[in-house]
Amino acid sequence: MADDDDLQQRLDALTVSEMRRRVDLVVAFLREQRRALAVEVGMTLEDAPGPRPTIDHEQGQRHLQELVEMLPLLRRRLTPEERARIQPMSEARAEQMKEVLDELASQPELFDSLMEEGGIDVRHADIVRMREGVEKMEMLKDIEREVRLLVEELTAYRERLEESVAEMMKKAGGPSN
Repeated sequence: MADDDDLQQRLDALTVSEMRRRVDLVVAFLREQRRALAVEVGMTLEDAPGPRPTIDHEQGQRHLQELVEMLPLLRRRLTPEERARIQPMSEARAEQMKEVLDELASQPELFDSLMEEGGIDVRHADIVRMREGVEKMEMLKDIEREVRLLVEELTAYRERLEESVAEMMKKAGGPSN
C-alpha cells in the first residue's frame, strides 16, 4: 500500500507543533465560515435592513482545499472495503495508548537494550513516533468535529430557510380554508 506508506511519511515529517499549527488554521477557517453563515442566514431570516454580508462559497471552498492540502491526509477516497476495516479509536483507548507509549518512552536506554536483547526491531525513536502519531490523529478529530458542526448548521439553516419560504408562500396565497 504505497498510499499508506506515503501518508505515514507525510505524518511523520510533521512535528507535533507544526501539525497543531496547521490543524488550528483549518479549524479557525471553519469556525469563521460558520460565523459568517450564521450572520448571513440570520439577517436573511429576519429580513434585516442594511448591507448584508455575503459569503463567496467558491472562494471559501478553494481556500479550504488549500488548507486541507497542508494536512497529511490520504489523497484518494477509501474503497468500501478499506472503510469497513477502519476501527476508530475511542478517547479512552487513545488515552491508554498514550500512557503506555509514554511509559515505554520514559527510559530510552533501558527500552532500547531490552528490545535489542529480545531481538525485537523496535527502538525508542519508534515509540516516540507512535506517540506523536496518536497525538496527531487526535488533532485531526478537531477538524472532523468542526466539519460535522458546519454540516449540521448548514442543514438546520436550510430547513429554517425552507420553513420561512413556505410561510411566505402561505401568506402570499392568503387563507387556504
